[in-house]
Amino acid sequence: MTIHIDFKDKHCPHCNALYIPFYKDFKCPKCGKSINDYFDFVDQMIQSLNAHKNLYDQFNPPTWYTGSLVEYFQSIIFKIFDALVQEKPKNGKKYIKKLLDSSMGDEKEYLGKHLENVALRVYDVFEKEGGFSKKRSEKDKENINLFERFIP
Repeated sequence: MTIHIDFKDKHCPHCNALYIPFYKDFKCPKCGKSINDYFDFVDQMIQSLNAHKNLYDQFNPPTWYTGSLVEYFQSIIFKIFDALVQEKPKNGKKYIKKLLDSSMGDEKEYLGKHLENVALRVYDVFEKEGGFSKKRSEKDKENINLFERFIP
């Protein structure tokens, strides 16, 4: 069972760019104009990360369907977080920037920077909440067993 964030793609009313309004007073990542829109992506992303880590012992689930910008961002953030656990860099933020710089190229420059900003915000909150050092509790294991009984 994978945890997809339910959010329909949004387009800037000024320049038609795709975006995720992940903080209040959000500005379009392409044209910089204010957008009166907010979606608590960071909190939901952290819930998705934690659920997948508990279910699969990794952030990136074994299968993943990408049908929206949010699901695309989720898939990349899962991989980044698995790499962070494996590599254990001294500076997680620099590591994230380096990973994204090498993988995004020139394609949709504004979108790459938008993804970087989202990933860094998720990282900040996740680290602050002790996400990388959390150990699975017996209650988590019980919940996983409940989920697994319903997975075909």
